Amino acid sequence: MVDRSLLKTVKLISSKQKYALCRLTAILISVATVGRTCFQVLPDWRNPNLGFEAYWIAKALAAGNGYSFPSEGRWLFDPVYDGSFHPTAWADPVYTFILAG
Repeated sequence: MVDRSLLKTVKLISSKQKYALCRLTAILISVATVGRTCFQVLPDWRNPNLGFEAYWIAKALAAGNGYSFPSEGRWLFDPVYDGSFHPTAWADPVYTFILAG
């Protein structure tokens, strides 16, 4: 037999409330899935060795080496550890000069 008090409780929840609960559940699952995927797929953007060129160029500007890229920070080509700086056009100048201060 079905408990009558349980049926009364289920009937008290309206269809609008059920719809809202389903929407909330779907949103929470979506946010959790997207968040987990982003942390797994996207690289650590704060790591300058993974392509944050503007940081390296701003560092060279602040050190007086001009709009250049240090050889050990190259990510597209094999790094050269000779301590030299090479001219670059990888990053836009406005943001880079703002970073350089």
